[in-house]
Amino acid sequence: MTQIDKVRDLVDRSRTGDSDSLSALSQQVEGKIYAYIYRVTLDPDITEDLVQDTHVEMVSSIMKLKKVESFWPWLYRIARSKIQQHYRQAQRRKESRTATLEDALLVQCAQDYAIGGLGGLMRQELVQSIVQSMKGLKQEYRSVLALRCYEDLSYAEIASVMNCSELNARVWFFRARKALQKRLSSRGISKGAFLAALGLFGRATATVEAASATTLAAGVTQGVGTTATVVGMAGTKMGVVGLILTGGIMLGGLAHWQANSSARILDVQSRDQVKSVHFTVQSGSKPAMGSLQHKGAYEKSYYFPEGVDGPMFMRMQRWGGIPQTVKLCSWLQNAEGNYYFHSGERTVYLHNYNLWLSSWRVTQLPTDTTELARYLRQTEDEVEGVVKLYNYDTGMLESIIDARFRDVGRYKTSFAYNTLQEDYFLYDWPTDVQIVDLRDKMHQRGWTWFRIKGAIGENKIEGKGRIPFVYAKCREYPAWLQLEIENKGKLMDSKEGAYWYDIKNQRKEYYRAGTFFEGLFRPWMGLHTIDLVRRDAAARQIEFQTERAADDLSFGWVTLVKRYSNKQAEVSYMIDMERDLIDKIILSSVGSAEGGREIILRFSFLDEIDQENKDGEFTAPTGNDFSEEVQKKELQSLWLFDLIEGNLASQSR
Repeated sequence: MTQIDKVRDLVDRSRTGDSDSLSALSQQVEGKIYAYIYRVTLDPDITEDLVQDTHVEMVSSIMKLKKVESFWPWLYRIARSKIQQHYRQAQRRKESRTATLEDALLVQCAQDYAIGGLGGLMRQELVQSIVQSMKGLKQEYRSVLALRCYEDLSYAEIASVMNCSELNARVWFFRARKALQKRLSSRGISKGAFLAALGLFGRATATVEAASATTLAAGVTQGVGTTATVVGMAGTKMGVVGLILTGGIMLGGLAHWQANSSARILDVQSRDQVKSVHFTVQSGSKPAMGSLQHKGAYEKSYYFPEGVDGPMFMRMQRWGGIPQTVKLCSWLQNAEGNYYFHSGERTVYLHNYNLWLSSWRVTQLPTDTTELARYLRQTEDEVEGVVKLYNYDTGMLESIIDARFRDVGRYKTSFAYNTLQEDYFLYDWPTDVQIVDLRDKMHQRGWTWFRIKGAIGENKIEGKGRIPFVYAKCREYPAWLQLEIENKGKLMDSKEGAYWYDIKNQRKEYYRAGTFFEGLFRPWMGLHTIDLVRRDAAARQIEFQTERAADDLSFGWVTLVKRYSNKQAEVSYMIDMERDLIDKIILSSVGSAEGGREIILRFSFLDEIDQENKDGEFTAPTGNDFSEEVQKKELQSLWLFDLIEGNLASQSR
């Protein structure tokens, strides 16, 4: 019989009045209850008293328990009630009974993890910093952290213990984690070492009966993130020693001390190592008359589930006041959709579109390549009073100095890399907010088919394809594109690869997947179409211009320009800003001996799809035309310019 089954059996028999079973049950649960209360109160004397009170309540009430499977949430609820009652009484007496815990913990750590020398000193300072950070949290925060990370309760069970909804339990845990991260950071422990700090605190506060490396690893990884290796190590003696000796945790006075550089947690050596970025920038507005006015700050976070060149999630919180302590509106763009929380209305709006800058400048990312960042800086004027500092080795943004606002002084933005997990980008607004869905049918569905119509002279252009709007739909409905030019050729692009087939020469050229989506919409990437087409151009150092449509402000125009010795070619996009899609593309060339040409490609997207594919028009391409042996080429220029000139195949390399 497993330990879980044994406890359930004792609970079942105790409910019938079996005193022997009740006595045995008390012995079985004592360690876990002690550990839970200890982690919340951080006081051994208070813990002893409250454990006894909890036992008394359990014994007197066990026969009222209706379901055996509800025992643990029921028992933790009793313990939490005793904790709250203690603090209410202490507050009324105006007493502060939180005793020092560091000495006892350090003695226990020294006994369990004796390594001596510098490692021992580091361990002592570390435990002291973690405990002090825990002490600074509200007892409700310590409670939810203990229940989730060390007692391995589900959010539903935590909701039962804390008498709230499951969603609110998630929000409590999220806020508790952020509060602890902030306190640890102020003591020199980086966010990158958060999981290891939780692991060490759990080990140091565990009694013999409650210590369980397996439970610790499972609870922390499920509740905090996915770094199972680090947390699993933190639950063992050798793991804690290893974390300290390899410099996995950074203390304020012991920066980057390590014996093995491959075990670094904090350092980012290159772009391809980045999974997340977190930073805060100042904001302002310039009225019609007068100088720039300070308007608060934007706290931004990005997450890259497939690396920095793939899809991106974004969370942004606007702060007001000086200092910035007033939480205003916020945005979330994750795998499921695009959300805007209006704090004044307490309403969450779901939009079709990814966010773009109200200034209509190109969205730049801290992870942009050196070449892309440099070209965008050259193309768009630098903001006066803002200096960007880049890391010499990685080329990524390291900090920004903003001296535009007198009332906040020289504000420094620091970029924290790899401090966040994907769960930070989950929907977590309160359950009582109003939700307004402003999406059209195809965005609610998450994907759609589209058609392209156009002509080159007398030759028709016809195309079709499929696009997912959000990352969650990418695997089930991957993007693909087919475009055929009458009497010229056809192109195809899908997850298996891309090709251009030249009808005249009966030749097929193969390219990497995504080649012909460059310069087009890719809403599942997490950037607005107006940013995607401009960044695609900038990546190839193609000049571009941006303006709002004069007759309809919900549309924007982006014009790409390439200048040759005797002619000029332009690709102009009309972009539907609300739907985050291209309405039409005008391709033109002037100044050539042929007198130039103009091509108009018009796009249509299907709101309704139930009756649209009966004849198989939108059958997705397969990978039959590709094999591992096929050599895939790169286009030297953006393919739309080659389409103007009619020389797609000849421009590959």
